[in-house]
Amino acid sequence: NLAMRKARANFASNFFACAGFSIIDPPGFATVEEGIHAAKEAKAPFTVICSSDEEYAGNAVRIYQALQQESHVIVAGYPRELLDEMTASGLKDFIHVRSNLLESLSRYVGMISG
Repeated sequence: NLAMRKARANFASNFFACAGFSIIDPPGFATVEEGIHAAKEAKAPFTVICSSDEEYAGNAVRIYQALQQESHVIVAGYPRELLDEMTASGLKDFIHVRSNLLESLSRYVGMISG
């Protein structure tokens, strides 16, 4: 879903940029596998999944499982219907309009600064 991907990618970019994080914002991917490959190549400490809630079903957990050893995976949005499935798999980080920006960014900065 191009509109949701762009909206959530823009939100995520602004969310992390205000703390000085360098942002890699690809134009999107034709397949989940392409996105996973690009995330692995980027070797970024964080990977934010940006799409619609409907597309997160099945895909978010798959992305998390593929990247959890290389990057801390975060979901842009708060897909209530999928929370149980996501958290049961270990995917527990979400950024959204109700996130406490200062608290979240302090935690993320702490994760990479030791």
